[in-house]
Amino acid sequence: MPKKSVCFGVVLLAAGCANLFAPGRPVILPVVNIEAPSTVAPGAGFSVTFKVGSGGCTRFVRGEATKTSTTLTFTAHGRDSSGPNTSCPTDIRYDEVVETLTLPISDPFTIVARQPDGSQTTKVVRVQ
Repeated sequence: MPKKSVCFGVVLLAAGCANLFAPGRPVILPVVNIEAPSTVAPGAGFSVTFKVGSGGCTRFVRGEATKTSTTLTFTAHGRDSSGPNTSCPTDIRYDEVVETLTLPISDPFTIVARQPDGSQTTKVVRVQ
């Protein structure tokens, strides 16, 4: 019996952060709004708020941000549990994810939100 529990523990450890038992399939969720200042002073930090849409059979799981001196790219990851014999509610939810930039940035600084259809929503912040 101990060998089975050790094997099960190794499988869970190998899975890392992924939840093997989570229902549904992974999806990219829409970012419906990007809030950020239009200008910032050189060397000043600032925050960006991404408003992520979900609801029905989709739920927000996590945000993934990649930052460089010229760009912040954000992807909202979720799970979709829709399918045959599944009844999904008609609710609409919004999650807000805040990313704080403290590294030096260049002018112009571009904020990019990846959308489910492969397009991008962008906002430019000027450093003046």
